[in-house]
Amino acid sequence: VRVALGWLNNQLPAAPLAADYASLTPYSWGPGALSPNDLTVLRTQAAGPGSVTELLRDFADGADLPAAPALRLRAFFDSPQAMAKAQQLAGVLNMAEVAGGAPLSRASRHQLLAAAIKASVAVDVPGAPGVVAGYEIYHPSNLGRTINQVREEIETHLIDHKAVSASAAPLVAHLMLAQAAPEFLIKPTPSVSTLAPQALMLQPGQVTIGSTAWLNLRLGTAMAEKLGGAGSSRALTITQALDLSRLDATGPAQAELIKSLGAQPLLDWAVMAGIFPKSSDGRYSPGDYLAATQAFTDRENRTREAFNTLTSEPPTQTSLLVQQLAKLFPELTEDEIRNFKLELDTDVPFDPRQHGHLQTRQPYLTEVILTQQAEKDPLVAFGDWVSRLFGDEKKYKFIHPKISQETFNERIKNLPPITPLVAPAVDQYIADTRSAQATVIRLMIANAPLEVRRAFEVGKLEFFTLREE
Repeated sequence: VRVALGWLNNQLPAAPLAADYASLTPYSWGPGALSPNDLTVLRTQAAGPGSVTELLRDFADGADLPAAPALRLRAFFDSPQAMAKAQQLAGVLNMAEVAGGAPLSRASRHQLLAAAIKASVAVDVPGAPGVVAGYEIYHPSNLGRTINQVREEIETHLIDHKAVSASAAPLVAHLMLAQAAPEFLIKPTPSVSTLAPQALMLQPGQVTIGSTAWLNLRLGTAMAEKLGGAGSSRALTITQALDLSRLDATGPAQAELIKSLGAQPLLDWAVMAGIFPKSSDGRYSPGDYLAATQAFTDRENRTREAFNTLTSEPPTQTSLLVQQLAKLFPELTEDEIRNFKLELDTDVPFDPRQHGHLQTRQPYLTEVILTQQAEKDPLVAFGDWVSRLFGDEKKYKFIHPKISQETFNERIKNLPPITPLVAPAVDQYIADTRSAQATVIRLMIANAPLEVRRAFEVGKLEFFTLREE
C-alpha cells in the first residue's frame, strides 16, 4: 500500500506540445521520422537570407521576450515568419500533411522547425544521447562540474564552432538538450522555504555531474520520459524528479524497468570516473555494468561510513557505559539504558518541602554507576559496591517489566570498570576520524573537475595547520 500510494502521489505532468523537439528526429528511425535525405534538404535550407537560422537569430535579438528558453522557442515557432518558413519547408519535403496546400498543424510546425534548427548546427542529426552538436556532455573532463557550468560551455561551443549567435545559443542548446540530456532542463522547486532541508533547496543547475544527486536526477528524468512520454520531464521540478527516482517498484516488471533506465547513467559515470574506457559504439557488456555497480556501491559505502564517523560524538564514560550495559541487558535499547532511572528504596513518602533539597529519588542508572565507580579504589574488588548498592544495603531499586531485581543484580556484577576503557576508545575514535577525513579528501579529489585534479597532480602543494589562539 505504501508503495502504491507513493506512485499515486507522484503523478507525471503532461508532455508539452513540442515534447522533446525530436518527434521527427528520434535516435531510432521509425515511420513519420525524417529520412537522411530529408535532413540533407533541411541542411541546405539552413543558411542564407530567410533561413530558419537567420529568422531565429533576428527573433532572439528582439525585445520583450520571455525569460524561459522554452517559452521563447514557442513564441518563435508561433511567429508569422516561422509559420511561413515551416509551411515552405514542409512543401519542399513533400510532407503529406500539406498536400493540396493544407496548413501545417501547430505541433508539426514546432517539430519541423526544431529539426531544421538541429540540421543547421549538426551534421549527424539526430546524433547520440549525451551529445550536442559534437559536444560530449558525459566526458571525463566534465566530472565534478555543475550542470550550469556545462550548459554554459555548450552554448559557447555552439557560438564558437557552429556559428550560432550569442542570443540564439541558449535557445538552440535548450532545444537539443531536451533530447540529448533532458536532466539539464529540470526546473527549480518554486517557493521553497529558507527553513526547508538543504536537499529541497538544491537548484538543478548546481547539481554536480557524477554525484549521487546527478544519478538520481537522471534516473527520475528517464522515468518521466518513459512513463509520461517524450519531453514530460521538462515539466518536472527537481524535487519531483528526485522523488520519482526514490520510488520503490510495485512489481518485478517495474523493478526491471527502473533498473534498465538507471543503467545508462551508471555506465556514463563509470566512464567519466575511469572505471573502464568509453566504448566506440556505446555498447557495454554485463561485466562492465557489474564493474560500474560495484565501483559506485563502494564509493557510496565509503562516503556513508566517513560521514557517520565524522558526525559521530567522541566516546565518553557515559557512552562506553551504555555500550557495556547493552551487552548485559539485550532487552533494553541504548536509548532506553541512557534514559533509565532507578527508584529510591525507601518507605518514606516524598515531601517536596522536606526532601526537595536531598538527593534525587530517581537518579539515572548511568550516573549512579559512574559515581560509584569513581569513588572506588581500582584495587578494590568491583563487586563490593555492587553488593552495597543493590544488596543488603541497597539504596535504589531497579524496576523493569522484563528484568527482575535479582537478574539485574546478577548481571551487573559482570560490568567492567569503565575508566580503563576510555583511553583506547578515544585513540580508536581519533584513528577512525583521520581515516574518514582521508576518505573524504580522496573522494573530493576524485570527484573534482578535471582542472582541479590536474592542479593536484602537477601543481605545488602546501600544507598548513590551523591552531586556535
